Amino acid sequence: MWYPIYKRELKASLHSPVIYVLAGVFFFLMSYFTLGMMIEFAGVYSDYNIRQMYGMTSMNVTDWIVRGFFGLMNFLMLFMIPLLTMRLFAEERRNRTYDLLVTCPVRDGDILTGKFLAALTIILALLAACFIFPLLLKHYSSPEWPVVLAGYLGMLLTVLAYIAFGIFASSVTENQIISAFLSFAGLLFFYLIGDVTSSQEGWKGAVASALSIRQHTLSFAKGVIELKDVFYFCAFTFLFLFLSLEVLKVRRWRT
Repeated sequence: MWYPIYKRELKASLHSPVIYVLAGVFFFLMSYFTLGMMIEFAGVYSDYNIRQMYGMTSMNVTDWIVRGFFGLMNFLMLFMIPLLTMRLFAEERRNRTYDLLVTCPVRDGDILTGKFLAALTIILALLAACFIFPLLLKHYSSPEWPVVLAGYLGMLLTVLAYIAFGIFASSVTENQIISAFLSFAGLLFFYLIGDVTSSQEGWKGAVASALSIRQHTLSFAKGVIELKDVFYFCAFTFLFLFLSLEVLKVRRWRT
């Protein structure tokens, strides 16, 4: 029964001008900074004196551009996904349409699944559109495709976690602005915690590093797929989807 919810949510998103504004801004920023990295690489690569000055006897397009490309995409998703997910449940509750939805013969899990997959479809479309940059890079150089594919796998796992957290934030409030703020603040916390406190010795640094989203994306950007990183993103996603489901059950009971 999740498919009607998915179809309804996807149709509502595609009819909203907000989605196109967000997608346009996201693609513009990706284009601007990625092309900037390409131009910078080409300039440094062609200038032998600069390479000698900085000790760059050899230059790798994967290290200079591909890793920066995925780092940029990951950072922009911190802003993109909270704005995309803020309305999924908050708007339903504000408009009182959620009360009507729960009276239909559909389970809370189906509602959650439909909305989650609708948001994921939009994000996957953006990730697919950004694949034009590795193809453009291939036309002028030779990027390491295993690294590109590993990076895309890492981005897929990352956006799953981001969407799950955004849905959870949207499920606990009926104000879209508050939902977006909670989602962004929470994701930013998990993104930066490793950089801020992982240098501490003892269990605090170890815990911070284990909870850090950014720390778990670094291996993918290097073309390395580690099970601990895959497990982290899967556990993160399932945890916040489970919490969202529990919130929905409480809402249904109150309704």
